[in-house]
Amino acid sequence: RPTAKLLRQLARGGQVICITHLATVAVYGDDHWRARKEVRHGRTLLAVDRLVDAARTDEVARLLGGEETAEADVDAAGRAYARDLLREAREEFASGGLQGDLGDGG
Repeated sequence: RPTAKLLRQLARGGQVICITHLATVAVYGDDHWRARKEVRHGRTLLAVDRLVDAARTDEVARLLGGEETAEADVDAAGRAYARDLLREAREEFASGGLQGDLGDGG
């Protein structure tokens, strides 16, 4: 939460792009994108997809399972926990809970 709070405050003055493998940071973003490496015809490419709704929940659940977790291995419990984290982040934004001063100890 302290990291999310700092990023949120930085975003007040401009755009912030944060690349993270931490689900607990990712849930606080306004937008969620997934970057992945693909090899096509012997060339390495970067593919970037915007994630919304169920895709965002699935990606947060995958992050919770660890970097090596395949999408197919994400279970219902992981998705439920991801939904809870996303809901809590939305509620914190709505209540102004991430608007405090950086010096308040997080």
